[in-house]
Amino acid sequence: MRLPGGETVRLKVPKGARSGMKIRLRGHGKTDAAGRQGDLYVTFNVADHPRFERRGDDLHLTEEIGVFEAVLGAEHRIENAYGKRIRLRIPPGTQPGEQMRLRGQGVETEENTGDLFVHVEVDIPQDLTDRQTERLQAAAEETGLW
Repeated sequence: MRLPGGETVRLKVPKGARSGMKIRLRGHGKTDAAGRQGDLYVTFNVADHPRFERRGDDLHLTEEIGVFEAVLGAEHRIENAYGKRIRLRIPPGTQPGEQMRLRGQGVETEENTGDLFVHVEVDIPQDLTDRQTERLQAAAEETGLW
């Protein structure tokens, strides 16, 4: 990073840095009246991510699944905050708004790694054909739901 006086310094950003975290660069601040070089403090401001919400070292995201994935269960692939594709097992009977926890898939810091919480939204189809509607009604009657 370039300092106001034109000097360039290397700044090591800590793993998992969060807004408000400060780093002290010794001897890179203003010079006082006695000629001593002060310290420079750098405060981080981490921007929000469009897909993940950070709460401490845990991450939260909302994932939309199909109605049949929710009813029958499925294996769903999602990408974590670090670009790694991971498997999310959707159990049969998953309800809208349910939350699933993936341990160790949150923010990585020097001390530990948070978890990833996936909040499920179910996409209900709106444009069914007459045949699809009849088949779903028959299945609903068979299970006692209609």
